Amino acid sequence: MKKNRRKILSGSRKIFFAILAMFLSLSASAQQITASGQVLDAQKEPLIGVSVQEKGTSNGAITDLDGNFTLNVKQNAILIFSYVGYKSQEVKAAQQMKITLQEDNEVLDEVVVIGYGSVKRKDVTTAISSVSTKDLDMRPIVSAGQAIQGKAAGVSVIQPNGTPGGEMSIRVRGTTSMNGSNDPLYVVDGVPVDNIKFLSPNDIESMQILKDASSASIYGSRAANGVILITTKAGAAGNAKVSLTAQFGLNKVADKVESLNAAQYKELQDEIGLVSLPDGLPDRTDWFDETYTTGKTQNYQVAVSNGNEKMKYYLSAGYLKEQGVLDISYYKRYNFRVNLENQVRKWLTVSANISYSDYTSNGGGAMGTGSNRGGVILAVINTPTYAPVWDALNPNQYYNNFYGVGNITNPLENMARAKNNKDKENRLLASGNILLTPFPELKFKSTLTLDRRNAVNTTFLDPISTAWGRNQYGEASDNRNMNTVLTFDNVLTYNKNFKKHGLEVMAGSSWTDSDYSNSWINGSHYRSDQIQTLNAANKISWDNTGTGASQWGIMSFFGRVAYNFDSKYLVTANLRADGSSKLHPDHRWGVFPSFSAAWRISSEKFMEDLTWIDDLKLRGGWGQTGNQSGIGDYAYLQRYNIGRIEWFKKGGEGDSTDYANAVPTISQANLRTSDLTWETTTQTNIGLDLTILNGRLTFNADYYYKKTKNMLMNVSLPAGAAAATSIARNEGEMVNKGFELSISSKNLRGGAFTWDTDFNISFNRNKLTKLELQKVYYDAKTADVVNDYVVRNEPGRALGGFYGYISDGVDPETGELMYRDLNNDGKISSSDRTYIGDPNPDFTYGMTNTFSWKGFNLSIFIQGSYGNDIYNASRIETEGMYDGKNQSARVLNRWKIPGQITDVPKANFKLLNSTYFVEDGSYLRLKDVSLSYNVKGKLLKKWGITRLQPYFTATNLLTWTNYSGMDPEVAWVTHGGLEPLQERMCVRPTSETLFCDFYSRDIHSYRDLPKVYNQWCSVMRWEKTTRPFLRSREFLWQEGHTAHATAEEAEARTIQMLNVYADFCEEVLAIPVVKGRKTDKEKFAGAEATYTIESLMHDGKALQSGTSHNFGDGFAKAYDIQFTDRDNKLKYVHQTSWGMTTRMIGAIIMVHGDNSGLVLPPRIAPVQVDIIPIQQKKAGILEKAAEVEATLKAAGLRVKTDDTDRSPGWKFSEQEMRGIPVRVEMGPKDIEAGQAVVVRRDTREKIIVAIDELAAELPKILDSMQKDMLERARKHRDAHTYVAHNMEELKDIADNKPGFIKAMWCGERECEDKLKEDAGITSRCMPFEQETISDVCVCCGKPAKKMVYWGKAY
Repeated sequence: MKKNRRKILSGSRKIFFAILAMFLSLSASAQQITASGQVLDAQKEPLIGVSVQEKGTSNGAITDLDGNFTLNVKQNAILIFSYVGYKSQEVKAAQQMKITLQEDNEVLDEVVVIGYGSVKRKDVTTAISSVSTKDLDMRPIVSAGQAIQGKAAGVSVIQPNGTPGGEMSIRVRGTTSMNGSNDPLYVVDGVPVDNIKFLSPNDIESMQILKDASSASIYGSRAANGVILITTKAGAAGNAKVSLTAQFGLNKVADKVESLNAAQYKELQDEIGLVSLPDGLPDRTDWFDETYTTGKTQNYQVAVSNGNEKMKYYLSAGYLKEQGVLDISYYKRYNFRVNLENQVRKWLTVSANISYSDYTSNGGGAMGTGSNRGGVILAVINTPTYAPVWDALNPNQYYNNFYGVGNITNPLENMARAKNNKDKENRLLASGNILLTPFPELKFKSTLTLDRRNAVNTTFLDPISTAWGRNQYGEASDNRNMNTVLTFDNVLTYNKNFKKHGLEVMAGSSWTDSDYSNSWINGSHYRSDQIQTLNAANKISWDNTGTGASQWGIMSFFGRVAYNFDSKYLVTANLRADGSSKLHPDHRWGVFPSFSAAWRISSEKFMEDLTWIDDLKLRGGWGQTGNQSGIGDYAYLQRYNIGRIEWFKKGGEGDSTDYANAVPTISQANLRTSDLTWETTTQTNIGLDLTILNGRLTFNADYYYKKTKNMLMNVSLPAGAAAATSIARNEGEMVNKGFELSISSKNLRGGAFTWDTDFNISFNRNKLTKLELQKVYYDAKTADVVNDYVVRNEPGRALGGFYGYISDGVDPETGELMYRDLNNDGKISSSDRTYIGDPNPDFTYGMTNTFSWKGFNLSIFIQGSYGNDIYNASRIETEGMYDGKNQSARVLNRWKIPGQITDVPKANFKLLNSTYFVEDGSYLRLKDVSLSYNVKGKLLKKWGITRLQPYFTATNLLTWTNYSGMDPEVAWVTHGGLEPLQERMCVRPTSETLFCDFYSRDIHSYRDLPKVYNQWCSVMRWEKTTRPFLRSREFLWQEGHTAHATAEEAEARTIQMLNVYADFCEEVLAIPVVKGRKTDKEKFAGAEATYTIESLMHDGKALQSGTSHNFGDGFAKAYDIQFTDRDNKLKYVHQTSWGMTTRMIGAIIMVHGDNSGLVLPPRIAPVQVDIIPIQQKKAGILEKAAEVEATLKAAGLRVKTDDTDRSPGWKFSEQEMRGIPVRVEMGPKDIEAGQAVVVRRDTREKIIVAIDELAAELPKILDSMQKDMLERARKHRDAHTYVAHNMEELKDIADNKPGFIKAMWCGERECEDKLKEDAGITSRCMPFEQETISDVCVCCGKPAKKMVYWGKAY
């Protein structure tokens, strides 16, 4: 009533003064005064940007750099002084005023942005963390991800590597998916985006992190990993603001890992025995100093904002450059932003947000090639110090003569391989908004957004400086993609307060459409490095050039109802329905509900006497969210692979294929999965918010339980069971549960000095609870020498558990690592493996202390993690002592003599994935110290600059940890070597390992021998690049394993099986082979001898078609496989293994196929004869065809009749595509004449045969065809087998004449490696039928020992 009365009186006064103005001729100046003064804070420091407004009007101003203001107002006017973070004051206007604002400890009235709306902090019912402008201003940061780091409980922010511009890895409440993304959804000014790399932190006004499902479910199928809402800065009414930020920083690698000097390296290599080094090698190069430099960061940002009652604007621009500690690594970003808002009418407001960014980077090859697995980083340690940077004998070439060690590339050559690589991307994010307010309680907002990205990745490797560049004659690539995402949102909000009741109802829709296209082109053979574009390449890749495209869309409907009673009892319910084009129409829609409630206990009467409690609120919520990131754009559709034909190829003798006019082939690429749906996470959250002591101390605590169902898994299928080797399924479940606590304290207030502390700690427990079809998944192969996976995922365990052997230290007598025999069977085998580490921390924490005094601000930020293990796989390369690479200085403590006590094993010790490489990853880090000063002065005021704040910043000053690696703040990812895996794969141990383990328990006596086992098995193997059939990651393998009492029996079996495979290839597959022995470099690791059959494909590449290995007793000794012989003595068995795979299907295609399809040799063809009736609808035609079919089957032929209703021409084409050896054409006239036309598939020769003689003649035709196909293939092989007498001749053949090369070899590994490096060929075999082409080695000129078949191979 009083309020209404005041309104009436206020209205009466206005009418009175209006009437008075009509009748009295008084000047306006006589009724106004000029109010001026200064606004200070409690420490008597001027406040900049305080809003000063005449009450009841739109007349206002803001304070300047000195806190001063001037405003013309009416006499007796009331001025309202308001400023974010301070309590507003109303003071009667005077000509001279001194105003002191007090800090507003009632932060509960702060407005928090939520999905499609906002709410006061005190009315929040869900788990939300906030990062404000104040937090961003306290320390200089260059990425939005850094702003969150250590600031929010339950949010893990780590930098996976030190690459300039590297994105932060952000996880909200753990991991929810194995194959989909675990990144949160970012929403910038209401627009969903996939990353925030484009965003300058200087443009951010606030960040809200929606952590639980009840807050995030309004974003439905994209919110399972949490949502980060970002609001950018906007203009404000008053004087113009100009903000300039300038940063400059330096970065150095502080910890130097010492490597062995030349003398120590030689001593180690003498012990290993693989490399023979001369005495007296000097130390020429400190690779650490040569590789690393001082990194520099420059960041310049400028912003201008202004506005009035009708129009507001915010403009910003910036430039960031990060120069990495590797000389070639850098990141540059230009960013521009325009935010406009115009109140066209009282009921109509239009606004636009436009952001443009352009960034370019080079990662520096930090994790690239060389030194087996570590690229530049490990090459610093692995490159011997005797080596110079440049090769004195070859100007402009990096030194790479490492005395026969072929897997060392010095770090500078590594960087040279990547120095011309460039990743460039620009992004335009533009949105327009219309806000209609027909009534104060009703608002309608419509937003249309364009998000367009253009990315270009280019590479160039010169043909001179690096070994790989010379091998390729230089190479380059150009990869481009463009992605356009359109979003159209419409939101209607009704908000009504009546008495103590508050009601908000929101409903809306969202439409998103994505259009993606890409292109790629690769080339090689450059004359020089002067022109790096692809037009200077002489060869453009015919099978690695092309374009692609995809589209997807989502339609969404959502709504929210929120009710509160006197801000004491609060209830919120959300519902969202998403329909995605990625899913089958029957499973396209997902519904994601949520519910939350809060009880403000401090508002109850029984709390009135507890005056030290400002606010106490209990809240709880439940909801569901989804994740569609692991689903492909066309997941539920049948997809096909396109196989290109070499149009430039020339057919050999007898090959009539028209390669010049060939068209590509297609093959099935996947199994349809029409029942795929999105992963769904159900989360329950209980929280408590407490503010006490007049806002000096704030506590927020949350407990959550998250369960993810329908996890997307790529399940392996048995080879040959289907067209694909795996199938995507919703078949896993996972649980995350945890506790979060954050504390904010205003420790000191009073005078000029203030001290604030913010602390948070998070506990999360992860468990994989269910897998349906495939019960175990292995990941993360550590090193080639170990050849085993160290990560195992299975139900009942946390994700990413390390799996291997327990190491109990070094045996003082032998120097070997002692591995624990867990099953007590007296030997170490794969069954002794167990879980040896967990990468998931027990808890993570962060704390920021902020000190302020008279314009100075000091911020100290620490963060840490406790309880996580790290598998330090880099130590395998720096301490493994298994090959010719240099090692770290730690191996100086290695075991050398019996009785020595040490924790470092001997050189060439038995390497297994074990606890020896597992380290405690816990750390406490002084992450950031920033000191700044707010510069003030008349000159700045004159220029209109509202903020000038220079910073001094030190990053990563101190780290306390037991981890021996470069950085404990690491992210676990799944890699094959160093290349990210496209999909997770289950990999079994090699069969040799399995059979050795079996033999050790099964063989006891000579009566148990020999053992002969044959199996067909599905094999999975990591391949960096694949080719259908010839080189795939999963294939079917026929293999055999034998154990024998004597070496003679084992050798006889090895040769016998090689001959079996050779006969099969030639007599059945019609593929001629060369039989021989592999060199020591190419033989099976651990074998005494490997024998092979090598065939030649149509394109001149070799294919290893079958192998047979004689292992001797080496494996038996390693696995303790002994038997009691006839002389009653214990002896070790002699083993063999032999195998042939389904890659022979690819061989059949490559040797015999043509542009029309397959050409199958008759003896392997599943159907040998295809009867095709002509004019089959006429009476008697099909009956005669059936009669002939029965006759031919009785003669032992494999026959089918094509009685479909398709045309004869179509049937002919189908028969040729399927490669059926012969077809029999029978029409009315043929039957009448008693004859049929037989057409051979290989030559298309037509033969007229009497119908009665078909059963006798067809076997002859098929036998002739079988022999002809073998002879044609043999002629092709012989015509493409060349002889080389010297290196020049060999390189010319390798470059210009695809095929086998016969050349003499001295037997030295160094020459074999050089031939691969210089000519790009490998040894295929030393044939049993030797020839003497010359007396000297084709490479070095030394006396030759063997004639070898060389070539390029699949």
